[in-house]
Amino acid sequence: VNFRFSYVGYGLSTYDTVRIIDFSGKCSDDNFNPDRAAYDFTFIKVGCPLNCNKVTRTSGSTPGDLTTRVRTNACSTFSRNNGDCVRNDIEKANVIP
Repeated sequence: VNFRFSYVGYGLSTYDTVRIIDFSGKCSDDNFNPDRAAYDFTFIKVGCPLNCNKVTRTSGSTPGDLTTRVRTNACSTFSRNNGDCVRNDIEKANVIP
């Protein structure tokens, strides 16, 4: 199943990442770098549907750190895998008092 999810937060940037871990893990495991995101625990693959890769342990090539894209006035929508920003060119706005 391919999916995309949204989350809301204050102060987020495109440098932030999210890691989905197994229920048996804690964010504080492995010095706040939990390995429980690996495919062995979560069955999560990333990069799908084009280049699917099983999430590896944190020392592997695909540690499961999901990218964050922030909607702005210049970029409101993204293509697959969070690439190709769709520009938000507003030509006119009417202010209603």
